Amino acid sequence: MGYHSPLLIGFVAGFIFLASTLGQALVGHIGAGWRGPLGCLVLGAGTTIMAFAFQMQNLPLLLLATLVAGLGHGLAFRSGLAAIGAAAPDTDRAGVISLYFVVSYLAISVPVVIFGLLTLALPLAPLATGFAILATALCLLALSLLIRHR
Repeated sequence: MGYHSPLLIGFVAGFIFLASTLGQALVGHIGAGWRGPLGCLVLGAGTTIMAFAFQMQNLPLLLLATLVAGLGHGLAFRSGLAAIGAAAPDTDRAGVISLYFVVSYLAISVPVVIFGLLTLALPLAPLATGFAILATALCLLALSLLIRHR
């Protein structure tokens, strides 16, 4: 987007984690049956806004997208953690929750590494837009699966 300030770039990158923390804190105020679907819906909305922000090269819109996506991530992550913890047998709960974290971190980090490698050969804006569209589609898929299993 033409910004080169390390402080601004760091803020935008860290802002999603702050928003995710807020989303996790809000989980207790949402009914258990709505947490996962709402998290997927909000995360999908955030990634959709992000696609528009990249296309429009609009920093305020990117910040809004980051806030919305982070809130959705926090809701979805904490909802999944609660569901996994509740479903696991007492004797295996620690191992199951540890595996949830490993899978979650891989799901977060592997696409980012691939994205970073792709930026060596492709322009950033269309690549970021495509990544946001793919993330939105995956959120919608997860939402449909959650609704189907209700």
